[in-house]
Amino acid sequence: MASLTFLQMQTRLNDRISGYGNLTFPDARKKYYLNDGYVEFARISHILWKQSTITIAVDDALYAFPTATGVASVNKIWRATWDGKVLPVKSTAWMDKYIGTGWRDTKTADIQYVLTDSEDRSQIRIYPMIDLIGDITGKTFYVEYSYLPSDMSSDSDTCALPAPYDHAPIEYAVSMCLEDAVQSKQNPMMGDRALQNFWRYVGAARTEVHLGKFGDSTAHVTPPVR
Repeated sequence: MASLTFLQMQTRLNDRISGYGNLTFPDARKKYYLNDGYVEFARISHILWKQSTITIAVDDALYAFPTATGVASVNKIWRATWDGKVLPVKSTAWMDKYIGTGWRDTKTADIQYVLTDSEDRSQIRIYPMIDLIGDITGKTFYVEYSYLPSDMSSDSDTCALPAPYDHAPIEYAVSMCLEDAVQSKQNPMMGDRALQNFWRYVGAARTEVHLGKFGDSTAHVTPPVR
């Protein structure tokens, strides 16, 4: 089942809100509500993933997030490898606590950790830096990350969310429109119901991400060995 186009999403939104007192909204407002729900769903669920390689340079710890068509920004880096070795993803706070001061300037022959730098959320930091070109040659730095999608603008744009999660932005937009309506045409109760549907989709997507990306974990309790 193919994901909906932006035009199809607009049509479904119009069908949903037209029954409430023949409400009409500016097309621009409906479009940005759909995009708001689209990005918010991706941010919370982490359902959209990509993989990229980043070129490592000598004496350089900071690298721009990878870019790709349809990617507005990286949501979170979940996995990184260097020369086939899986690198733990750490936070700046963790580094300060366990590595100590001065770790930003450390240089060595191998990368040990990767982190999203809290001082600049548009960059990736490696630890330590590589100090010799020979320690980089032939090696690959690879990251897997969840991302926030670029806004849909053309009617022919296809929602990047897997079907049927592409219905979630519609529910979000229904909720926003019904709460925007004025006086007797406002229907916050039905708006809340649409928002509940949005969160139902979020819950299903988060479960899918957990099972698909972190399938080695289990919800079952393992009894202790006596």
